[in-house]
Amino acid sequence: MDLEAPLPKSVSWITRTIGYTVGAVAIGIAWVVTGNLRLGHHYIACMELQGRPGDQKPTAMENARKLVGCVDARAGVVEFLAFRNTKKLFLALPSAPCHYVGTWQAAREASLYQITLAVDGQFLAEPIRTPERDARNLTGSWAVIGRRDSEKMVWLYDEGRVWPPDVNPVKNARADGFTLMEENGSRTEYSLTQKGKCGA
Repeated sequence: MDLEAPLPKSVSWITRTIGYTVGAVAIGIAWVVTGNLRLGHHYIACMELQGRPGDQKPTAMENARKLVGCVDARAGVVEFLAFRNTKKLFLALPSAPCHYVGTWQAAREASLYQITLAVDGQFLAEPIRTPERDARNLTGSWAVIGRRDSEKMVWLYDEGRVWPPDVNPVKNARADGFTLMEENGSRTEYSLTQKGKCGA
């Protein structure tokens, strides 16, 4: 075997292709990691600018839209890929479809809440039965994105987890109920108790 003989062209091209692919993947990973790190710094800086003393308390949706606008103004080319889905999400908001406006009972495992989804995009969640001793009312903003057959419900809270948004796919939607798929894989079953009023 002649070890000094040149490699066949096919082997040479395969070797180059593998090398270029590995290099491109490494660059892509570095780009995404750097973008996410820089976005994290932007989020922290923008959150510190919000909620100045004496300001009228904005809704969770208003807070989130200001935060996204602030981050977008600071973001550069490196952050583009990491930020584009969040920016796209908020371009579609607010959105409070009439068929969700009303009062619902939300059941998941051992918990039962009464949730009122208002036409102005605000919500109130009141615990009815829950294993948590310190459970209290939750408030914030809600919205829905996507087509009717692939909707996702977006939750923005006034307190607690204020960022990132809680986004849950909607399944089995019908006039009197629907199912939300939670981030941990569990399901919350919503049953309509009182239809809300939409429009004039």
